[in-house]
Amino acid sequence: MTRSATGGRHWRRFALSVVLGLAGWQAQAQQFDVSPFATGEIIYDDNLFRVESAPGANQVTDVIGVASVGLTGEFSPGLQAMNLTGLWRRFEYKTSDELNHDEYQLDGRWEWKAGRRFEGLLRAQAERSQDPFEFRDGQEQSFTVDRLYELTGTYHLNSLFRTELSTSYTSRAGSDPDDAAFDLDEQQVDLAGFYRRDPIGELGLGLTILDGEFPHRSEQANPGLATSYRQYSGEVRMRWSPSAISTLNGAIGVTRREQTPVAGRDFSAATGRLDYNRSISGRTRVGVQASRRIWSTEQVDANFATDSGIRTQIEWQWSVKTRFRLEVERRAVRYQSDVLIAGQRARKDDISRGRLTAFWQPLERLGVQLSGSRERRDSNQAGESYEVWVSRLTLRLGF
Repeated sequence: MTRSATGGRHWRRFALSVVLGLAGWQAQAQQFDVSPFATGEIIYDDNLFRVESAPGANQVTDVIGVASVGLTGEFSPGLQAMNLTGLWRRFEYKTSDELNHDEYQLDGRWEWKAGRRFEGLLRAQAERSQDPFEFRDGQEQSFTVDRLYELTGTYHLNSLFRTELSTSYTSRAGSDPDDAAFDLDEQQVDLAGFYRRDPIGELGLGLTILDGEFPHRSEQANPGLATSYRQYSGEVRMRWSPSAISTLNGAIGVTRREQTPVAGRDFSAATGRLDYNRSISGRTRVGVQASRRIWSTEQVDANFATDSGIRTQIEWQWSVKTRFRLEVERRAVRYQSDVLIAGQRARKDDISRGRLTAFWQPLERLGVQLSGSRERRDSNQAGESYEVWVSRLTLRLGF
């Protein structure tokens, strides 16, 4: 064989390697996607500090400008799917400029699969946000950092049965030393099994165990408040599609909460949630959500709160680029506490909300939202009732 023939073969092999390498690189590039985005928002708030409407009350009206930049990265090698989102926000107040601040959100997720039977989710989240003034008596600024770590695994026994096991850890840490007693660490374990019959729906049983601890709360400094608790919830969970235009999702069960050292305020009652959605026509969709839950209170001297409510929404698609949504909500919040002065009643709040939002998508990467909302809280505690009107104009630009 001549030297020229040998050289030609090497060149052909080299060219083939380059082509295959470029093809492989292009395939990997198609699996990885980075999407930066930015939003600008103007907020009008006629009761910034959520004070009660009364003579002499310091009811502040303000206009807030919010600038946000974010980045979403998605990587999908094979059956795996990874997503990382970062968001930074800057708040500028026209009048109360002492409240100007920055916030951030970080969210990382890995949806994994192993073979045909195993799948799950690994997630980590962190968020820094300003504490809402509806739970504060003063006008001082404070912040909370919330963190979440979650691992979920699902095993499909066959096409009809599956089991799910998840564990998570959440923490809430505030910046105000006076509110350190409300910092909270929670660990949760959830075990569930489901019977599935596509496309009609699925039915399952679930057990959730939640351990909570207030790391900076002591029995001596905070008499009458729990320093830790354990909560059990047993539920029947379901998803049902009675027709091609409606769906029903929810869970109904019993929750028991055992607290230390205030065992006299333990709780046991029915809890759950139901979510019904129906398409009235090709353009109109309605939904109703009802729920009763228990949550650890934030900046309110109570061991926990029971929160019962109902929410309805109607969404109308006017055109391909324009749609409207009307939402109405009613909630009853009851605070369970041993921290009561003689003759004082436990706090009860009734909350009403209504919001109308218009969505407009003039371009593929440009979205516009305009909304107006009204909220009212009626409380049996003096100074805790308020009314507020909030309107927002939001522009979102994707790249």
